[in-house]
Amino acid sequence: MNPIRRGTSDDFWLIGANVKLTPNIDTVWGGDAYVIDETWAAYDENHMHGSHVYGVPLSEVNADLGVVVQKLEEDRRNEKNKVSVKGYLSWKELPQDRRDVRRLITSIARERKLRTAESDIDTVAFIGANEQLFQRRWRQADWYWADFVFEWIFLSGLVLFALWPGIRRFSSVGWGLHVACLPFLFRLPVYLGYAVMTLTSAGPSGGVLYPYLLLMFRGGSCTSFDERLLKYTPQILEPLSAPIGSPMALTGFGFLGPTSAIFHGLCYGGLLIAASYTCQYLAHRRHRFTSSSAQDVSHE
Repeated sequence: MNPIRRGTSDDFWLIGANVKLTPNIDTVWGGDAYVIDETWAAYDENHMHGSHVYGVPLSEVNADLGVVVQKLEEDRRNEKNKVSVKGYLSWKELPQDRRDVRRLITSIARERKLRTAESDIDTVAFIGANEQLFQRRWRQADWYWADFVFEWIFLSGLVLFALWPGIRRFSSVGWGLHVACLPFLFRLPVYLGYAVMTLTSAGPSGGVLYPYLLLMFRGGSCTSFDERLLKYTPQILEPLSAPIGSPMALTGFGFLGPTSAIFHGLCYGGLLIAASYTCQYLAHRRHRFTSSSAQDVSHE
């Protein structure tokens, strides 16, 4: 669930410069490489439902720069029209003190955009949007600790709310009211924008433990009233859930709207109250029958 995974220098250079440092390294569907700051380099690796973000210490990437340059020189002799080679040649024209990892990756990315623009200019805009999304995901990952705090408070409060009738020795009506509220309260974070993608084929995502719990209760449907209500519901918890990238395909698995959640809760609470009163009624009748039988035996 961590929005930033630990990556490798091999994968960074494969995605950023199309250079294989290890012969048996797995190929990827695509992605982009970045130098974030003086400490970190990063890349995203595409998959069917979005992309994974990986971070690599810049020191590890710098350590392989010499080998990468050597391999690009070999490619230059064989494939001069290769995008990575053209980017490398542009980088090689820079002064010696400016030939670093950041400028090499940027130069190759620029050549890739120019090559793409020749065939489909609209794709260049898509690449730019993905770059902005990556920067947003990287910044948002700094707040991942807030997911732990939020879920600990929310799930602890939900458990306490569910057990409160027993702690305070409420009647069956009190138990029923609390049970009636649970389906809506459990899904309330989703209605406010938290871990929404868990309800699709991209899930679980966007949290710590809550998305896995949500998987157990996904499904359902929304009414037209639900859709209008959720349209104007502020997504105040959305910043806590890191984006999943740009999915190639996405399938929804159903979404239980607020009115449906409230209706289900009322049904569960009503059944609990009815079952409680039924048990009390049967216990009372059994007690009366037992008392009546005992009196009959004493009279005989």
